[in-house]
Amino acid sequence: MTMHYITKRIPKLAGLVFVAILAACSADSSTSPVTQKLDASMNVAAPEAPSVVLKSAVAAQEITAPAGSVDPRHSTMAAVNSSNASTYEVTIDPRTSTKVIFGTHIVAFPALTICDPAQSGYGPEMWYKACPKLTTPIKITATLWTDSQGRPQIDFANSIRFYPNSSNQLPAIYLRDPWAAMSSWGRIDYCGAEECVNEAANDPTLETQRDWSTGYLFRLIRHFSGYNVWA
Repeated sequence: MTMHYITKRIPKLAGLVFVAILAACSADSSTSPVTQKLDASMNVAAPEAPSVVLKSAVAAQEITAPAGSVDPRHSTMAAVNSSNASTYEVTIDPRTSTKVIFGTHIVAFPALTICDPAQSGYGPEMWYKACPKLTTPIKITATLWTDSQGRPQIDFANSIRFYPNSSNQLPAIYLRDPWAAMSSWGRIDYCGAEECVNEAANDPTLETQRDWSTGYLFRLIRHFSGYNVWA
């Protein structure tokens, strides 16, 4: 299998039914308008195209009440948009590759990329540090909603970080916003409790890619907090 890598050169929802996502699976990844990029010095594998990920993704279960974070290192922004928020949960085995659909969004977890929360630490000063990998099942909880501009948001109750595995892979997030996916400036920002940040400004491996054929914006991630589409 050919491995692709991320470059340092940077140019520059909810409400859609699940059937629409499955229809996107028919897109041919070989012709999908996704730019794969290279950077040997970064040596981090690029995320797979959305059409490829959808073919093997499993759906998380929707739960009845939004679940807020109780971890003092991370708090959710969903409280201000609770009227259209929905929450999903799934338990995954971090030793195997898993791709999960949360509503209309996706997270791809390559095997052995989740840091053990009990041993790895959390916070911006830790994002690039090696960590003991989690080898026991973990429950992932995600709350998603749309803001006043109709842009998708997703917030994870888990305060965990990720570190590349032996194949130089990181998890990737895929947010579905067909309009933003057609815009050259559309991107996925990291959102804390008070503000959102373009992480690619300081870490080109986290540059957002866009695939208008499936309506997804996607990029690699180094930690779980909140993410939104900026366009």
